[in-house]
Amino acid sequence: MKASVPIYVGRIGILCLLISLTDLVWPQTERPQFSIEPLIQWNTMELVSTVKLDMGSAGLRLPTGRAHGEELLSIEFPRIVAPFLFSIPLDSSTTIETTIQQGQISMLDIDTLVENANKSTAVLDLSRNSLNRTISIPLTGMASLLVRHQVPSTLPRLLITQAVKDYTGIIIFAQDPLPIHGRQSTARLNPCLFPKIWDSDMNLIFERNMVLPEIAKNRGIVRYTSSDRVLLPTPSGLAQELQELVGDRPLRILADKVFGKLPTDPVISKADAQILLSSENNRRLLQEGRVVIVIDKSLLVQNFTVPKDSVP
Repeated sequence: MKASVPIYVGRIGILCLLISLTDLVWPQTERPQFSIEPLIQWNTMELVSTVKLDMGSAGLRLPTGRAHGEELLSIEFPRIVAPFLFSIPLDSSTTIETTIQQGQISMLDIDTLVENANKSTAVLDLSRNSLNRTISIPLTGMASLLVRHQVPSTLPRLLITQAVKDYTGIIIFAQDPLPIHGRQSTARLNPCLFPKIWDSDMNLIFERNMVLPEIAKNRGIVRYTSSDRVLLPTPSGLAQELQELVGDRPLRILADKVFGKLPTDPVISKADAQILLSSENNRRLLQEGRVVIVIDKSLLVQNFTVPKDSVP
């Protein structure tokens, strides 16, 4: 099941939509019409978008018009896709758009990310007289722009440690509605690029600066999945791609609460936090981002919706 998520297009997004090359090239009566079907896939960390050009609206006819249509798609891709990137949450209170407004990343960074993304060959849909192209933008590429530390921050240390088992990874179950810390309500945990992990005393256990920078840039700091991928009838119970990350003896933790404005952060018990922090091996798992968060399956793949006139 795909979740429908209303997109927030703020001042930067509106500006990006208004500044259109087609406004300069095409008369208003012949303005090319585009549509977009964007999906954010948290399980694969990608924004996958199919952009469609209405050939008739651009005054293009086959076969000679196809090359011109492909050129238009290439020109318009960054402008059409970028607003969907703006709304992606970095953490419980910040979006990509906020980081642009704060000067942490630039529109040039966004354009470069889109330009270097994996684009399919344009496909002609004769039944709808449209030319379609799909683009896959890795969210880790976006995250890498915001990983600035050179060495990982020091993990919290316990005054009194305890003898604990060494594990090969960490799995946190947060797929069910959970109490929101500080509020009188419940919510399912929402995915983001940089979630934090807290203990029940609201001590910070894990965040992006604690992860080795090369890992944080190239793989991200956590992996999201659904419960069916960690409860398989196999010796480890894990799907192969997850076992490669957290091994066959992961520590399985039930989140007690969620935290944050969205909310995006799991809150675990103090006892589970002590298991993670009492062993150098288990502390290393945090530094290497060997963390899987199990969320509701409907939140793994989300389709954005935009106002009717947001895409020209």
